[in-house]
Amino acid sequence: MTDGLDKCCNHVILASDDQRLKMLGEIFGNNTSRSIMSLLIENQMTATQISDRLGIKLNLVMYHLDKMMGLEIISITERTKNSRGHQVKHYRAKQAVMIFSKNAKNRTESVYAAIAPTDSVL
Repeated sequence: MTDGLDKCCNHVILASDDQRLKMLGEIFGNNTSRSIMSLLIENQMTATQISDRLGIKLNLVMYHLDKMMGLEIISITERTKNSRGHQVKHYRAKQAVMIFSKNAKNRTESVYAAIAPTDSVL
C-alpha cells in the first residue's frame, strides 16, 4: 500500500510458534495497552484523542501505539491535517487476531486467502 493506510486488512493470523505471541501477551497484560485497545476496538481515534480520553501523556500513548502497530493489531485508517498543518494519524484496532497451531496455519492461510485475499496473514 503506497499511502500507508490500511483500508482492507482487518484480521491477523499467527501461528502458535510465532515469537510475536510473547509481545502480544505483554500488550494485553498491560492496563494502558488494554485501555487503548478497548477504545480502538470501538472507535477510530488519533493519539491525542486517546491521550485526552484516558488522561495519560501523549508520549506514553505513542509508545503503546508503536508496539501495537509493530504487531499489526491496529492500523492507520486515515491521515488528516490538524489546525497547524501537521499530519495526524487515525488508528483503529483490527477486527480479529487469530492464533492457530503451526501445522494448521498453512492450511488456514490457503483457506482464508480464498475467502478474504486482502487480509494480513503473518
